Amino acid sequence: MNLRMLIAGLADAYLFPLLQLVLVLFGVFCLVLEQRLRNRAGGGGVSLEITRSSDSMAVFYGLYAALTGVFVSLSLVADVAKDHRVLFVLLDVAIIAYVCLLNPWFRNKLIGWTETLKKLEKR
Repeated sequence: MNLRMLIAGLADAYLFPLLQLVLVLFGVFCLVLEQRLRNRAGGGGVSLEITRSSDSMAVFYGLYAALTGVFVSLSLVADVAKDHRVLFVLLDVAIIAYVCLLNPWFRNKLIGWTETLKKLEKR
């Protein structure tokens, strides 16, 4: 057996489930933080509506497209996911769409990171 094939098999056997677990746990983490923010804000009173600029929406859509491409390609290539490829693809797309496009906590973090990177570029 070739060493390269052995390493690739081990990567499929351990790294793919690990990446899937990290993605699911990050989705749950974002959901919990969103619920905490909603509970902290309370049920009544004035609600704030934020209109995002086209630049920030481009960041959200770009990250969504990049992460979806990576996770879908991993699901389609990994031998471990052979019998459940459609399930993994749907789960990955749903979690990434929620995190990148719907979760307010992560979207605000993402905008903060992009602003920090813009400041570093100007130096």
